[in-house]
Amino acid sequence: MSHCHDEHAGHGDHGHDHGHDHEHDHSDDITPALQHNLYQYINFDAINTMNEEATGSGRAIVQKTWAERLQEEPELASDADEQILMTVPFTGQVKLHAIMLRTSSSDSAPRTLKVFINRDDMDFESAEELRPTQEFELSQTSQVQELPVKRALFGKVQRLTLFFVDNFGDGDEDVTRVSYLGFKGEWMQLGRAPSQILYEAAPNPNDHALKGTSLNQMGSGIGGRAGLLVSSPSCHPRGAEANDGLNETSQFDNHDISTRHQQPPTTGLTLGSVRDRTKEASRKRLALPYHARRPQLGRGQPHSRQWPLLCPRGGRQRHSSEAARHPVLITEHHALLPRTAKRGVQYGWATAPPRSKPNRFNQVSSGIPAPTTGPAAALARTAQSTPLRPGVLAVKKGVSAMFAQGRRIPCTILQLDQVQVVASKTRATNGYWAVQVGCGHKTPGNVTAPQLGYYEAKGIAPKRHLAEFKVRGEEGLLPVGVQLQPDWFKVGQYVDARSNSRGMGFAGGMKRHGFAGQEASHGNSKNHRTIGSNGPSQGGGSRVHPGKKMPGRMGNERVTVQNLEVLKVDNEMGIVVVKGHVAGPKGCIVKIADAIKKPPPAETFIAKARRILLERNEGHEARLQEARVKHLELKDMRRVGAFDQMLATA
Repeated sequence: MSHCHDEHAGHGDHGHDHGHDHEHDHSDDITPALQHNLYQYINFDAINTMNEEATGSGRAIVQKTWAERLQEEPELASDADEQILMTVPFTGQVKLHAIMLRTSSSDSAPRTLKVFINRDDMDFESAEELRPTQEFELSQTSQVQELPVKRALFGKVQRLTLFFVDNFGDGDEDVTRVSYLGFKGEWMQLGRAPSQILYEAAPNPNDHALKGTSLNQMGSGIGGRAGLLVSSPSCHPRGAEANDGLNETSQFDNHDISTRHQQPPTTGLTLGSVRDRTKEASRKRLALPYHARRPQLGRGQPHSRQWPLLCPRGGRQRHSSEAARHPVLITEHHALLPRTAKRGVQYGWATAPPRSKPNRFNQVSSGIPAPTTGPAAALARTAQSTPLRPGVLAVKKGVSAMFAQGRRIPCTILQLDQVQVVASKTRATNGYWAVQVGCGHKTPGNVTAPQLGYYEAKGIAPKRHLAEFKVRGEEGLLPVGVQLQPDWFKVGQYVDARSNSRGMGFAGGMKRHGFAGQEASHGNSKNHRTIGSNGPSQGGGSRVHPGKKMPGRMGNERVTVQNLEVLKVDNEMGIVVVKGHVAGPKGCIVKIADAIKKPPPAETFIAKARRILLERNEGHEARLQEARVKHLELKDMRRVGAFDQMLATA
């Protein structure tokens, strides 16, 4: 997160101000966006933009840094029509994660974006005919939009082509404007240097001869732990007494071994002679007293890991002249291979334990903020999946078809029946924002007294069906008593339809869950369509686990059909025609709301629809206040019994 005091760092405590009449607030900065920014891996000189009004404007918006994303200039604008074709090459191969885009809230904001990868010869004709790698429906907003891509398709990107198809002007606006374009992902350098691994069955001493190498270094580098042990009075816990016993077993001195290590093995010490003398030295060593063979720790003696000469791998290195004054013992072990690293599956050669390797669960920081609890955090997590405004209740009238450009398009007809706002729920009172909507008409004689009082206080006739629609914030609430009509939705937008599916009655396992059934013969008797055993054995608890697929009532379940396109709205007939099918039989109640997986309608349309709604329902506040006063008067009359007397006299 950027801070403004960093921009003025180094100026000291000066006495003049900068003329800022506002407070610096960068709380809306997206910190994780900076962690995988591909800004430095873009080949700016090779960026090509077709149909741009000013030459180089496409390159200019890509050259904007993250700190300059909110600046209006420079800006990319189309020239002849609303379409723009832009190619952005990278200096290497990248794994693209998301596209950062900032447009505007006007009609010149692009609506549809098609993205292609690794194509060199793209023009407008091929961009319209070819199938894009991924297509986006953009929002009409002035905020930075983060468009996540399908990472399986964008894993090897070297060149990215962006095709802005149209804008929100619906043909009335010929200019498309974009003010910022950025990319998030991981960069991979092409042409890596090859790595070679060489295995040795037994290292050759001539290959490992180093000038000036001490005896300890040679033993620890070639022989590993079972190498050469050097003893001295300074390191042995029992001093010179133990060294006298060890000196009897020594067969070589430092000069002989170092000389033979540098000479060819044919003229000096051979591997067979080393093994024979090692075995002889081991037998003599076993004949020594136990305290001479194995040092014992006493009070004030250092730990064994602090004996540098007895532990050549972990101890300090001694000079060759110092080591030459002390005899040498060659042990029975003659393995010459050093410790080799263990090969990991994902991380190549590594010696770390598998559980210490970083993964998506134990990494230090993945760029995601720490999870929080509480009502505010819950609302913040579901903010992007909550519509901006409430939906409506409709009745499914049937299925029909529409014809467009010679194609038959199936559609569902939904009718709105006296849809009114009954109540509004706020964060302060209920903990969240929601709008309660009712539809239909219900006979007052079939309504309970508490519900009659509820509708009486609103000044609304009793409704047959009630439903609640959650909204993102307080700006999505509507006044009580206003009536919603089909033009609440816009032709071309996407909605989600939720209803109960058609009930099938009691069904068996083959019809309800698609079981294959049992054998037709071979000993099967009257169990051809049964499900068979339905419970586990003793180890599973000897019971039927919840959720087991068994015969039962089929259908009549809540089904949500997402991303249905609105084809037609008609206020006179009160219908909304959507593309596709909606679950449920004729006459069922359907909840219609803006799609949560598609961009919401334009901000200008939402403001226009709200303004028209309030103009049609003028005086709604006065009617609501009058209904509340009347409700309190009738409530007092019922309490004292005056209302019954008035009805009796009438």
